[in-house]
Amino acid sequence: MSAHLALRSGNPALGADTFTRVPPLPRVESETMTIGGTVNKTAMSLVVLFTAAMYVWGRAASGDVPTLLIWGGILGGLVVALVTAFKQTWAPITTPLYAALEGLALGGISFFFEQAYPGIVAQAVFLTFGTLAALLRCARRSAAGGVFARPDGGGEDLRVLEAVVGDVVAKLARDGDGGGDR
Repeated sequence: MSAHLALRSGNPALGADTFTRVPPLPRVESETMTIGGTVNKTAMSLVVLFTAAMYVWGRAASGDVPTLLIWGGILGGLVVALVTAFKQTWAPITTPLYAALEGLALGGISFFFEQAYPGIVAQAVFLTFGTLAALLRCARRSAAGGVFARPDGGGEDLRVLEAVVGDVVAKLARDGDGGGDR
């Protein structure tokens, strides 16, 4: 692929000058973006999302389905995502807000799916968050000079990650409840 096509996107938020036209925030002007910082911010966003989801799930499980919060999360998340796409300088504020709103939506939607298909949400949550946690761990190790960063092609972390995810998927398929017919 040509170098000029490698970074082309139809996404309106990712133009040719996306990363050059956004001025740095005054308080972090000298701070350089790192993999470690990205991992930490992703983990913090995940905690915010999970906390909001558990709040909605808990209310729904107690019989008080917070329909307004669920729809507020869906529509509010869409609005915040669009704002962030066009005002990237607001991302430090809109990212945790988006995580909270999506947590409200996911908590409610997940509760309804759990009622219809018992066990499906736990599988989805553990596989999704488990895979994300493993990838964040690998990224952090890579940033610290781990096996992903070695020029000799070592990739033990990736092989372990593939094996663990493969074992979990195989177990879910074998035990049923994984969506396959028996």
